[in-house]
Amino acid sequence: LAGSQISPQPVMDGSGGVVIAWYDIRNLSHYDIYAQRLNSSGTPQWAANGVALCTALGDQYSPVVASDGVAGAIVAWHDNRTEPAYDIYARRISSAGAPLWQVDGVEISTGSGSQETPAIVSDGVGGAIIAWADSRSGNFDIYAQRVTGPGIPMWASNGVAICSAFDDQSVLSIASDGASGAVVAWADHRFVQSDVYARRVNANGLPIWTFDGSPICSAANNQDVAMVVSDGAGGGIIGWVDGRSWAQIYAQRAEPRYGTWGRPEPTIDSADDNPGDEGGQVIVRWISSEHDRFYYPGISHYSVWRATDFVAAQASVTSPRMIESPAEVSRDFTGAAIWEEPTANGPVFWEWVANQNAFYQDTYSVLAPTRQDEVPGVPAPHYFKVIAHEANFPQTRTWESAVVSAYSLDNLAPPAPRDLVGAPTLWDIPLSWSIDATPPDFSHYAVYRGSAVVAPLPQYLIGTSLQTHHVDNSPPGGILRYIVTAIDVHGNESAPSNEWSPSGATPVGDAPSIAALAVLDNVPNPFNGTTTLRIGLPKASGVEIEVFDVGGRRVRGEHAGILAAGWREFAFDARDEDGGALPSGVYFYRVRAAGETVTRKMVIAR
Repeated sequence: LAGSQISPQPVMDGSGGVVIAWYDIRNLSHYDIYAQRLNSSGTPQWAANGVALCTALGDQYSPVVASDGVAGAIVAWHDNRTEPAYDIYARRISSAGAPLWQVDGVEISTGSGSQETPAIVSDGVGGAIIAWADSRSGNFDIYAQRVTGPGIPMWASNGVAICSAFDDQSVLSIASDGASGAVVAWADHRFVQSDVYARRVNANGLPIWTFDGSPICSAANNQDVAMVVSDGAGGGIIGWVDGRSWAQIYAQRAEPRYGTWGRPEPTIDSADDNPGDEGGQVIVRWISSEHDRFYYPGISHYSVWRATDFVAAQASVTSPRMIESPAEVSRDFTGAAIWEEPTANGPVFWEWVANQNAFYQDTYSVLAPTRQDEVPGVPAPHYFKVIAHEANFPQTRTWESAVVSAYSLDNLAPPAPRDLVGAPTLWDIPLSWSIDATPPDFSHYAVYRGSAVVAPLPQYLIGTSLQTHHVDNSPPGGILRYIVTAIDVHGNESAPSNEWSPSGATPVGDAPSIAALAVLDNVPNPFNGTTTLRIGLPKASGVEIEVFDVGGRRVRGEHAGILAAGWREFAFDARDEDGGALPSGVYFYRVRAAGETVTRKMVIAR
């Protein structure tokens, strides 16, 4: 082509290709803005030699380009169609190469003075944010504007001031904050020499961080040519040419909340169950803030928070204190606090669980309580964050870690039962055992039976019991072996008891038929909670059971109705007719059935 094509500026189209914008003097009278798209094979997709985005009078140059997210682009440029003024214009071009918006571009800033050296970044939703150096106040300042996908400027007319400090601010760069806002960095001459500053502007055009920008580097000599990229967390990483010791390259991070240098926020390294306990606690470990150093004592303490819901949090404490900010939790805070954190999806409630003083360590950890333990089939995730608190009173700045999940487990099994013994009869094998101490989270005992071997495995399980006794009602003949374990509510199983086996082969299974009413001794006897009465019926019959004290007074009576012939078991809970606990002593139970009566003695030992 005739003339020159200068300063190509590319951006990926999201499909393996690229959109390129440049300024072009093909008409031999002034510079215009053109663009072209190449596919992944390098083949031009639009008109030969590019599509004109602006051919207005005067020169248009210094184009910058950002993706529109749908294989097209938004291009901004420096425009002097109203010479001698220099303004900022922008235009979008579709993936098919159709120029959109106003012919020759939308006015981004056409105010007094000059607007120069634009920088652009996508806003993530089809539009873009454009920043530039602006001399409307006499010296160059930094301004920015957001333009939507349809081409409508969103912020103040002619842009919002990012920095209007004394003297010139220029040589700027821009990066996305990941939330439809941006981080802008520039070279700043407010203190004569050139330093590096940065500032974040949110999606609504509100500049945040320190007024007129956060100082990123103000070392001796000059720092210049500041370039910024996103840190992936809302802040920016800024690099620059530094003259403190000849010309070298330096870099620094500006965190997203205040633009503070480095990594002032803690980083949770892990959140795991505390091993070897009965549950209810997790260990939260974190890497300290970079401001928690002996040579830079910028952190007072850390607070640890657990996500909750408002109702549960209120129910867990006597008088919770509702706070607006975690900064209200001082280093020596005690009591209970609930923080309502506003989020885009509604409020999230956090409950304060612990503080940890800062003392220049690389890592810290605390035991954080949980509300419940995880058990098989019932997950119980808890969510935690750690917040670093600034040390310099009366500053109230805080920095938060990312949120992590954790769950607690009961890692301790109950003690093993001991002294397992049995008392075989012709019909069954009553078993009994003892335990040193019943744990508070006890669930039940498991009884296992084998022949050649026995182990606490499902194939050997024959029953469970809440008491320290069990009757094996249907044991097979031959050699038998028994063990018992204790199991808690979280499924932890103890080591097995001693193994007990009857002497030789048992005759059980060959018992004679019941010829007359049979009443065996209750098991266990003596007892303090519940005992089992075992009754054999020679034929179908009504069954009546009565209990008398040693003075012959009837204290309990039961009519079991008409039952079929065979062996039956009845539980007696050592209570009288009114449900009151019977005192220790000797009692007699009388069984009437099949036209017969049998009386046996039992002992309650509380």
